[in-house]
Amino acid sequence: MINRYRTAWGLEPLAGGEISSNAEEVASGSTSVQPSPSLIQRAVTFAAALQAHLCDGMSKCDENQIQERLQICQQCPSFTGTHCNECGCSCHANNTFFNKLA
Repeated sequence: MINRYRTAWGLEPLAGGEISSNAEEVASGSTSVQPSPSLIQRAVTFAAALQAHLCDGMSKCDENQIQERLQICQQCPSFTGTHCNECGCSCHANNTFFNKLA
């Protein structure tokens, strides 16, 4: 599932396949929405994303790209309206540093 979103965002798929997700079960209604990742997992994910952001020259997306990405996130059952339950990152329309979509 993550690789599908990475491809939609124009990013390379993750090596080693998909990160496991219960999104299909959530979509079918057979289970409840997964809990948010732990604070430690969120810190690890943030550190990895920050490192990738620094390596690409700290580029930012324009408002159109952010809106396109937000529309993709809004279709995902792991999206809570303010953040992603897959990685715990903040996902919103604002072009701020802590917004993963930017």
